[in-house]
Amino acid sequence: MRRSRNLTDGSNPDDGENPDESVDGSSATLDKNGLSLDGSGEFDILITGTLKSEGTPILISDTVTPNNVSITVWKIENPVEVDGDGDGETEEHVVLEKRAGEAPVVTDDSKTIEEKINYIIKIEPSQEDMIELDGTSRIQSHDEEFDVAKEEAKVTLKINVPAGYTLKGAYNGKGEKIQLTKDEHGNYFVTVPRGGGVFLGAELEKNSVPSGGGAADWDVSWYLPSGSGTPRSEEKEKPAETDEKEPVIIFDLNGGMLAGTAGPIMVKGEIGKAFALLDAPTKAGAEFLRWRSLSPDITASAPGETFVVKHGVTFVAVWSDDDASRWYDDAPGVAPPSGDDDDDGPDVTDTVHINTDSDEEQDIGSLTVEKDNALGVEITANGELDVDRGITVKGETGATGISVSADGRAVKAEVETGDGMNVTASNGPAVGISASASNSGSVDLEFEGDISVSGSGGSTGIQATADGGSKVTIAVEGDLQVE
Repeated sequence: MRRSRNLTDGSNPDDGENPDESVDGSSATLDKNGLSLDGSGEFDILITGTLKSEGTPILISDTVTPNNVSITVWKIENPVEVDGDGDGETEEHVVLEKRAGEAPVVTDDSKTIEEKINYIIKIEPSQEDMIELDGTSRIQSHDEEFDVAKEEAKVTLKINVPAGYTLKGAYNGKGEKIQLTKDEHGNYFVTVPRGGGVFLGAELEKNSVPSGGGAADWDVSWYLPSGSGTPRSEEKEKPAETDEKEPVIIFDLNGGMLAGTAGPIMVKGEIGKAFALLDAPTKAGAEFLRWRSLSPDITASAPGETFVVKHGVTFVAVWSDDDASRWYDDAPGVAPPSGDDDDDGPDVTDTVHINTDSDEEQDIGSLTVEKDNALGVEITANGELDVDRGITVKGETGATGISVSADGRAVKAEVETGDGMNVTASNGPAVGISASASNSGSVDLEFEGDISVSGSGGSTGIQATADGGSKVTIAVEGDLQVE
């Protein structure tokens, strides 16, 4: 359940009198910010997951130039309620401006940035080749391409229903799925809400096998014998009628080819009998990794591997060029693809420094820093850091997960984690990522994993500063949560 916080001109967290403004039982404070931007330089921020802050989602200073700010995010939770016009009427906003000595308020600059936010439009992973979108833009951000749309944009779905299925409806939502309605043209659509969070999918119903007619009644390329990659081109007759004893096994090639077809390939199974997975498909520029079952009780994954048929199931081809994070979604018990089976590196308990340009990746098992004013990673040069498990930074009077700075030069770095990063301060401020660019310098940081930040003296997910002529570019491939 979303909680709203009420910030008005009468509250000032800097005066020391009311730092914990509370409304309707909420304990949200005004000094917990998801993003904090300061300076007249350029900012390009990407968060592929959810940005959630118990205070202000995005806070800018009065030095920030709106045209220099680009923010791309999938979802922003917990907008704040503010009296933007001073008329006693409150409205929700995700961007506020902070002037020195004053409480955060809505300004023309903050509204401009808010209206420019690109919200990532996600599609159910197994249906990405089935659903086409109208009303979105295709942008490239941090070397990745995304379908995005602004707040209040109308996004229409064009659904290419696979052979053998009937479209029952379309939905928006991950977890709690909200059924979509049709527009005047009969197309399903969604209007992007404030805060985004659009996750689209279609509900399909499998048809029963027709009792009469020719093979065209089942447009499935054609059937392959169980476990074989060789098409039975000489047998084009209609398959025998299927009942509950002969469920259909579907193979989604996910952009690949098998036996001259792009699929989907459907094969009849038999309840209680062993079924062998099809041969590996091929795809230009990518390596086939495994078959991924969409049913958690069926774990077979290698070509030729057998399982006992209990019901119909869909397998999706997993490729080396897939976004690994997609395989976490809606796949209970299924691990994402990984090409690294090496043992973890050493565990580290002190700050990791990247201060010399290097093309070699530092690889460690875990990073845990616990000390006063704790700092996890300090970056002042180009480099890569792979933390097999996670980063934990705990400080008393302060804690910072990653500090990256560029003074008069370009600094590009990547930090990859298996279990994300957790930053906490027991008696002071906590910052997830602190980035600073000055004297025409530039910071380009990619972080892979979720980030959680909590500090008793204030919390900031990403704190970025850039003076005129400088630029800060940050990509977080995961969720960012500030408490």
